[in-house]
Amino acid sequence: MRGVQTGTLAVQLDVEQGSCMFYVTRDAQGAIISLARERSDPAQEEVDVSDPALKAFLEGEEGAAALLAEIGESDLGLVRVIEDLVELLVERNLITFTDLPLAAQSKLNERLHLRDQLTRLHSPMVDEDDIL
Repeated sequence: MRGVQTGTLAVQLDVEQGSCMFYVTRDAQGAIISLARERSDPAQEEVDVSDPALKAFLEGEEGAAALLAEIGESDLGLVRVIEDLVELLVERNLITFTDLPLAAQSKLNERLHLRDQLTRLHSPMVDEDDIL
């Protein structure tokens, strides 16, 4: 990601809507090399979303790659949140697992199975027949 800090899709939306400021770090030639939503070291220079250099950075290969990486990281965290949310809703009898589409049930069951396998790998004292 080469020092880029973003708020995933929020950055793209903010840039498109022109609704916020960012802090940047520039190289010796004045090109933006990193981006942050808050002032930090070394991101001290405040720029408006309409700044052409910011737009060039976000539209450039590094900016796009950084945003995609951030989106991917965010997606991984969001998946776990959704799993926990579904589990909570089922536990509180607000929904039943079978209310979910079959594809969602399948993916959730697959992830549950994978997490169980990971738990077993990290818990050598657990037998195959043990219930966790």
